Amino acid sequence: MSLTPFWSHYWSPGWTRFAFFQFGGENFFLKTNVLKHKVNIDHVLDDFAGNNEVGAYLDLHRAEHLDIVSSLDTPNAGPHFVTYEKTGEMTVNRIRSDCMGWNLAASFKSRENAAHVVTCAVGPRSLMIVA
Repeated sequence: MSLTPFWSHYWSPGWTRFAFFQFGGENFFLKTNVLKHKVNIDHVLDDFAGNNEVGAYLDLHRAEHLDIVSSLDTPNAGPHFVTYEKTGEMTVNRIRSDCMGWNLAASFKSRENAAHVVTCAVGPRSLMIVA
């Protein structure tokens, strides 16, 4: 099997923790720049010509301390994302319809020192596995 990329792009230094999500049938992603202390939401262009920044310098609580950021599929509830710190502190955040920020939906303590947060939807439920 071979793969042929039809679009690739080199990111500037510091960008990490990409969380892809869909909103209104369009593709977006949340990304963090640990060097410039930036959190942005970008819209992926339909023609694969790149992406457009929708929201920039967004305020993500404790962004510099996060170890994992993952999108959360929430059927009929709009796009969400999960944050995780090695201390076990987690949040669930609902992305606003203008993609200019989010609202905290829940915060809680999970297991410490996890390496993965896997999210999925099963029927009408959203699940997280912290391992």
